[in-house]
Amino acid sequence: MATPGQFRRFLAIAGGATLCGALACAALVVAIDPYRLYCMPERPGLNADKTQPQRYQYEIKTANARAAHAELLILGNSRAEIGLNPDDPLVAATGLSPYNLALAGTRLHTAREQLGALAAAGQHPKHVIVGVDFLDFPVDPAAPAALAPPARQSGLLAELPWRFDTLFSVDSVIDAVKTVRMQGAADALSMSDKGFNPLR
Repeated sequence: MATPGQFRRFLAIAGGATLCGALACAALVVAIDPYRLYCMPERPGLNADKTQPQRYQYEIKTANARAAHAELLILGNSRAEIGLNPDDPLVAATGLSPYNLALAGTRLHTAREQLGALAAAGQHPKHVIVGVDFLDFPVDPAAPAALAPPARQSGLLAELPWRFDTLFSVDSVIDAVKTVRMQGAADALSMSDKGFNPLR
């Protein structure tokens, strides 16, 4: 039977190993930077191409647009996310820094929230392109109006949970590994540095 000293030693070793493992995973996520949240250098063949995030898309894209100080925003649903390329020559001709904030499966209230979140951070775009769909508008004027979902909270405290989860989670480690493995792949699911989904 283990003595109290041996048990404490076991707990210290187990705790240290767990802490080291968590720090190593976080270091991998930061170094590969699959969501472009840490401004790490992007090296071809290692992490230049980024995977399309499958969670926290709203938060990640809003944070990236804020970091890029985007002056021209593209908003809307998947039609805008896939169909409106911020690297298009017509967009470049404006001379404004663009970012595609569009999110698949969203409606106009999401675009309004995104603009509000950027405004709360002191950023006001000079030009906005909004992709709208027939489904964004009520069809039957006699039907009761649908309630908009509650507005998302903004600020440092609101960001802490998703920031922590995108750093210390198995999903983030998987996305970091996926980012390395997808380099050079012609048909990988990806997101450009300007938020565009090329749907390769």
